[in-house]
Amino acid sequence: MRKNYALEALHTIFQLKHALSPRQSHQLKWSRFVNTRGLPGHNIPCDLHMEHLNRLCKESITHLRGNQTERAIVRVGKALGTLYPVLEKYDEENNLSTRSSPHFKPSTEKDRNVAVEELMKR
Repeated sequence: MRKNYALEALHTIFQLKHALSPRQSHQLKWSRFVNTRGLPGHNIPCDLHMEHLNRLCKESITHLRGNQTERAIVRVGKALGTLYPVLEKYDEENNLSTRSSPHFKPSTEKDRNVAVEELMKR
């Protein structure tokens, strides 16, 4: 499986650098990301954005509870385009924390000091 990813990456790089026109290369490069905030540096991969929308859709359908008819589910799907920005704005204006945050990387300083002290004893 990883071999396929490597070949796909190699093929994409070749297309970007050599096979496509500058316009097509630009389109290929930037069509893989979406900027939902409209600010520089806030691009996320399209597949991650789709995962966010799928999660929102599943949450919305769950809130239908016993009213999960096909018609209601279609209505939720059509409303996502409007619902997502409204929920984002609501969270922002009310200073609600985001659902995900950067991963915390613990400090290794304490472990390093213990190791140094142990070595100094010897």
